[in-house]
Amino acid sequence: MIRLSTFLIALVLLLASCSGAPDVEIPEEVASLENVTVVTDSFEDVPELNPERVARFGETEDVLIGRIGSSVVDENGRVFLNDTDQKVIHVFNPDGNRIRQLGREGDGPGEFRSLGTLRISNGFLHAMDASPRRISRFTLESLEFHSSISFSEDSAPVEFGFPYTYFARPDSSYLIFFTGPFMRDRDADEMVWESAVLNPDERFEEDAFLTIPANEWLVISGEGFMRAFPAPYGRKSLIAMNSDGTLYHTWSEHLLIKSYSMEGQYQQAIYYPYPKASLDRSDVMSRVKDRSEQDQSHLRNQNMPSTWPAVDALHVDDENRFWVSGVTENSEEWKWMVFGPGGSPLATFTWPRSTAIRHIQDGFIYAYETDEETGLAEIVKYDFDL
Repeated sequence: MIRLSTFLIALVLLLASCSGAPDVEIPEEVASLENVTVVTDSFEDVPELNPERVARFGETEDVLIGRIGSSVVDENGRVFLNDTDQKVIHVFNPDGNRIRQLGREGDGPGEFRSLGTLRISNGFLHAMDASPRRISRFTLESLEFHSSISFSEDSAPVEFGFPYTYFARPDSSYLIFFTGPFMRDRDADEMVWESAVLNPDERFEEDAFLTIPANEWLVISGEGFMRAFPAPYGRKSLIAMNSDGTLYHTWSEHLLIKSYSMEGQYQQAIYYPYPKASLDRSDVMSRVKDRSEQDQSHLRNQNMPSTWPAVDALHVDDENRFWVSGVTENSEEWKWMVFGPGGSPLATFTWPRSTAIRHIQDGFIYAYETDEETGLAEIVKYDFDL
C-alpha cells in the first residue's frame, strides 16, 4: 500500500499518462484528496472465504411475517427484524427461535405508522418511524419500550425534509440523512442527501453535517404525472458507520472509501483500483423486462455509460474491516473483498447477487435471502473463518 498526498498522487497520474501505461488509472476524485491510501496489493494471494450456513431467521409455521425490512443484531447475537407490513419488530435468539415481538401499529408510545430502519447503540434498539418523524427506543436488557425522540425537518439545517436513513451515534445523538422529491425544475443528477445531527434534547445542530450525492434515478414526466425509477447501472452513495461514530462514504463509481469524524470533517480515504465491468445495452434492457413499456422506452433512449459501477455495497464490521462487493462481468455474482482497517486486502469470495449481506459481527455474516423452496424472505446467518 502507498499513502499519498495530493502532490504525489498528481505526480503518479502524470507519470502514468506520459508512459502510456493503460492499466494505471487514478481518478481525479482520488487525485484531489489528501491522506489517501492507494491499495496496490492484490487479492490473488489472500484466502478465499467459504461461509457456512448455521441459522435462519424468518417466517415459520408459528410465526407469520409480512415483509422483512431492516434488520440488526445485538452484542448477544439476537436478531431484530422489521416487519414493514405488520408494523412490528420480531426478536429472535441466536439459534433462530423467535423470542417475542416489539411494538404494533398505532400512534402511541412504542407503536409505529411507518416502521423503518433499525439500529443498535448505547444499550438500545432504535427504530425510525418516518411518518410522525420520531425514533423509538427499546432497552436491550428488558426489551421494553423506553422512550422516543421526535424531530421536525423544519428545524433541521437542510433543504429537503424526508428522512432517508439515520445512524445512532455513541454520544446518544443521531445522524439523519434527508432527501427530497423529484421536481420538474430540478435535474435528477442534482439530487443530494443532506445530513444533520439530532441531539437527545430533540434539537438539531445549527450546521449541516455532510452533503453527498443521492442515488441516480431516471425521471419520466408528462402532463399531470411524474415517475422515477433507478436505472440498473445507476451510481449510488454507500454509507456505513462504525461503533466509534466514524462515518464512511463511497460513491459506487470507484472503490474509494472516505472517512469522516464525528464533527463531519474529512479524515482520510482508501482507494483500490478495482476494474469496472463493461456495460452492454442488451444486458441492461433484459434487467427491466418486467417494467412498463414506457419505462423500457425511456431507458432505451438514455445515453448509457460504457461500464457498470465499480461496487454495489459497503459494510464495516465490529473489527473495523471493510466488506465491499465488486461488480463483475457475471450478472449473477458479486466479488466480495475484505479490507483491513488500513486498507490491506484480507480475503475474498464470490457470492450470488440474490444473497444480500446485511451485517458482519462476531465472526458471522447475516444476509437477506429468499428461500428457493418456499419463496419466503429470511435472514440467514453464516459462520466464517478469517
